[in-house]
Amino acid sequence: MDVDPALPLLGTAWYRGFYARNRQLLEAQNGTKLARRREEQCDYPSFERMYNNVEKGVIASGNGVVLDEPVHMDIDGNVVDDSSAAIGRQTSLMYTRPENCF
Repeated sequence: MDVDPALPLLGTAWYRGFYARNRQLLEAQNGTKLARRREEQCDYPSFERMYNNVEKGVIASGNGVVLDEPVHMDIDGNVVDDSSAAIGRQTSLMYTRPENCF
């Protein structure tokens, strides 16, 4: 079977069916221009909420585990004792299968 590259891979009927099957997980909204509401949207609580949702998804999918206490990690994801060898802030999440996440 030959696939025409000019045709869309998924049509509107597929999307409508996908949305109907997953209505409890999805939220339909009108598109908004971020620049118009940038000050409202780009604040610390919004980013924290987004990060927490991603973290919950990583844990629920089995790609990460919650650590007992926050630790410093290097660029390869190894726990380091010396904060000068660390990258970024302390974290309480360790990725067990990063190839599935990134």
